[in-house]
Amino acid sequence: MKFLVGYLNSTISKSELLNNSPKTGTGDVITSVQALEPLRIPKATEKQKNEIIALVDRCIDAQSENTASDISGFEKNIDKIVFSLFGLSEEEIDFVRLSQ
Repeated sequence: MKFLVGYLNSTISKSELLNNSPKTGTGDVITSVQALEPLRIPKATEKQKNEIIALVDRCIDAQSENTASDISGFEKNIDKIVFSLFGLSEEEIDFVRLSQ
């Protein structure tokens, strides 16, 4: 479950949701099962899953200790792992970041 939490909060997942989800007339994203269903969950090794899980745990700990400033570094590390799971080049990573 924590692996999915990490993935769903990654830059690439957010980008896919924003770009592919249905929207209201004012442009707000409608998040529903239909919006989540087409998301591509990458296959990860146990090591990669455990790395993401450890980073999610660190985010949770930082938030509960009111040291939220530490979270952005953990999130960047999760992004790096997720980008590597999809085998994205630097150019593709830049495109994903800009499309958010």
